[in-house]
Amino acid sequence: MHELSIAKAVVSTVVDATGGRRVHRVELRLGPHAGVIPGSLTFCWDIVTADTPLEGSVLEFTHVEGPDVDPRLLQVGTVEVADDDESPATPATPVTSEVAS
Repeated sequence: MHELSIAKAVVSTVVDATGGRRVHRVELRLGPHAGVIPGSLTFCWDIVTADTPLEGSVLEFTHVEGPDVDPRLLQVGTVEVADDDESPATPATPVTSEVAS
């Protein structure tokens, strides 16, 4: 199941982009031929985020289409982070990193 390796790559990308801050929500942008089964990726999410700043976060999918979109797009979109463990989430921060599959 290559979704497990994709989930690990997403976690690594987000941790690097957020400086290890606690994360509440991650958006993953998918082109029409990304080759990812969202249900399988969601199934892996709790496993790969355990003991990371993303533990307990929600993984959301946005399907992107259009003439200027790479049909194989697999990209981390918006990430919602917290300032600390006591505070509510800050406004979502865009992170536009391609995820290696």
